[in-house]
Amino acid sequence: MAELAREKEKMVDTLVKKLKDPSSEATKSGKDVVVRLPMLRFFRYDGASERFLLELEGTMAGPGEVCEESHLRLKVKRYAADAELPAKLKGFNEAFGTTLRKEIFAAHAAGADTDDGGSFQGPSAGGEADCVIVGGSGSSKDAAAVDEGKAVAVAKSADRVLDLKEFEELARGLGDGDLARLSASLGKKVAIAADVAMERVESQERGVLAQMEKMTRFEARVADLEQQNRILDGIKDKLRGINSGLKENNDVLMKTCEELGEKYEKLEDKSGRLEEENLKLKENLEDNAKIIDELRSAADKDAQTIAEQAKLIKIIGPELEEKTNFIKEADDLLRANFAVLYENYKSALEVFGAEPLPYPGDGDVVKIFDWMREEFEVLPEVISGLNDYAASFCLDSTLQLLEKEGCNHFMALSADDY
Repeated sequence: MAELAREKEKMVDTLVKKLKDPSSEATKSGKDVVVRLPMLRFFRYDGASERFLLELEGTMAGPGEVCEESHLRLKVKRYAADAELPAKLKGFNEAFGTTLRKEIFAAHAAGADTDDGGSFQGPSAGGEADCVIVGGSGSSKDAAAVDEGKAVAVAKSADRVLDLKEFEELARGLGDGDLARLSASLGKKVAIAADVAMERVESQERGVLAQMEKMTRFEARVADLEQQNRILDGIKDKLRGINSGLKENNDVLMKTCEELGEKYEKLEDKSGRLEEENLKLKENLEDNAKIIDELRSAADKDAQTIAEQAKLIKIIGPELEEKTNFIKEADDLLRANFAVLYENYKSALEVFGAEPLPYPGDGDVVKIFDWMREEFEVLPEVISGLNDYAASFCLDSTLQLLEKEGCNHFMALSADDY
């Protein structure tokens, strides 16, 4: 296809050169040459939109025919990345700060846009003896006739040609106003076509700049997501460490609580026995008070018994006070450890925008243990939600990277029939 396009481009360039050369015999009147321009096929490139190329192709002539706007032909010439740009295009890029690598040419055939629609009849006499076909359907033998002094014109078919001599006579017969209007019409159409072509090129450049800006935003977004992923990975590592520390502290606390519970039970048993003994002592004292008179003979013995019981009470009293102080110290130690644990646990949850239930610091130890049990029951749900959030971020970043690299296969996953 590229080779065919180059051959067609070379054919048109040769014809335009013959038409523009003032020293060529082909510009002299007297002979007619029928020119049939072949269709210039445009292939889609990344630099031009499909709609622009289709509209431009619609202005081209097909094999053996000329389009209605026969006075104007448009052609796009592209230059490779390593090709040398012509001076005109290079100057345009320097003046407007653009990077265009294609040109739009306009070739004009005089006398094809008169008020009657550009329909001129060729000479009836002579037929095709004095005419030659140049272009898509002409032969190489006929194409050589261009160099033999025959004039060149554009016609709609082989039997309908434009007689330049007749057109010149008609033009000379026009008044100054009609001739001026004809010239103005031709110039205006060329100017309009040039303006439209320039607008489309500028629109294409703006589209490219918008795409570049969009890609820049995408790259910045990808970099931001990568940074967030790195932050989430760091947070995840910290959470693992905190979770491990919490498990270790939990084991230590549970063991300490079990030991304190056992000691507390022992103290309760001992306190119960002491209470029973105190009750018995009180009963004995009451009984002794009642039978003092009856036991005068045993007063010394009873006095000694009372003294021994009083001594026993003095010994048991400090021991009971010591146990009570030990229980109080254990309670204070538990409260202090629970306060430190609560602050660490609260700091860990604040990283993710969460906070624990209110800490029952003024309550007893049983309420604190109930609070800890409730918090540990919901902790796995919090960690699972964080893992899901991190996985969602990783998947979103991966899909955006695939889309950036041009891999669109994963888009089929969102289809309804997938």
